[in-house]
Amino acid sequence: MSRSIIRGLLKLANKPGIISFAGGLPNPQTFPHEELKQKSVGSGNECYQNMPKFIYTIPDFQNPSGITMSLQRRKELLNIVEEFLRRGLLERRIEANITLYRSKLRCMLAALEEHMPRMPGLTWVVPQGGMFLWITLPEQMGADEMFKEAIERNVAYVVGSAFYPNNGGHNTMRLNFSYSSNDEIREGIKRLAGLVRSRQRGVA
Repeated sequence: MSRSIIRGLLKLANKPGIISFAGGLPNPQTFPHEELKQKSVGSGNECYQNMPKFIYTIPDFQNPSGITMSLQRRKELLNIVEEFLRRGLLERRIEANITLYRSKLRCMLAALEEHMPRMPGLTWVVPQGGMFLWITLPEQMGADEMFKEAIERNVAYVVGSAFYPNNGGHNTMRLNFSYSSNDEIREGIKRLAGLVRSRQRGVA
């Protein structure tokens, strides 16, 4: 995957008013706010006075944002994680997150079934986990060329070609279903389907 391509896409996808399926951030509802607010520090009964900030980490430094935490900040983060695991909170959080993401995936799949035109070569994968759904368009359609028009329609995705070697995958796109609200998912898929339908007339 080309980090420079992804960074460029994310800048465009973050414009105001755009429903973005381009990101990869976890949904804020999955953050363990209450659990971490109650985290004891030291040997006393002190607790966090302010809501903790949350950090999206990638351990191999292949970070689309290009931002790296200091060593001290990483150590502090590991201390929080150690306490979270010690208290057995991870398992409960995983189950809650699975329930949330399953509902969002079902919402996106239902929207695709309702709005996407039926045409040869247009398919999508039903993922068994994760935060992304993969769409393959007919060979004659180029997701790369469609991206600019998608932004004009206030919906964004990641072009599949960013994940392919040797210039492959130009008729594919990756959609994130974890972050947007259900209403945004339905409206965003409706806009995307309208774009695909307009291109369908061009390749028929």
